[in-house]
Amino acid sequence: VQAVEDPLADLEAMDGEGEAGAASEEEGSSERRAPRTIKVEQYKECASLIGMHLNKCHEAGQESVKWDDVAMWYLEQKEDELITEEDVEDTNELVNGVINKMMAEGGTLMFMGLPEKGQKKEERMIALHPSVDPRTLYASY
Repeated sequence: VQAVEDPLADLEAMDGEGEAGAASEEEGSSERRAPRTIKVEQYKECASLIGMHLNKCHEAGQESVKWDDVAMWYLEQKEDELITEEDVEDTNELVNGVINKMMAEGGTLMFMGLPEKGQKKEERMIALHPSVDPRTLYASY
């Protein structure tokens, strides 16, 4: 079985402003995070779980959920698979990258409300875009 990678699943490091792209580079700094590439299956599984969770919250009357709370919920779902602190950090990076990609790929997730001054994107409220049918979100996998 050959691993298939998809450019959409390329989770690039995010700069301090929360934009997708190359990590911010300080002059003289040799530390630069390489873009993280994941398998299409990983991306679709994570995105599907996020979509289902946000849809469940919406059906329960919760219009939106804080980005950090969604990431924490995902980590709790994967708790049995997370053995080391490195596993937790890698999975946290994965889920935040997937959320970021779902926000950027146009119309899957959206921010709710206006940001408060100095508010990080992880502190903002997010929701499924109304045009997204959560039942078919990556249902082929």
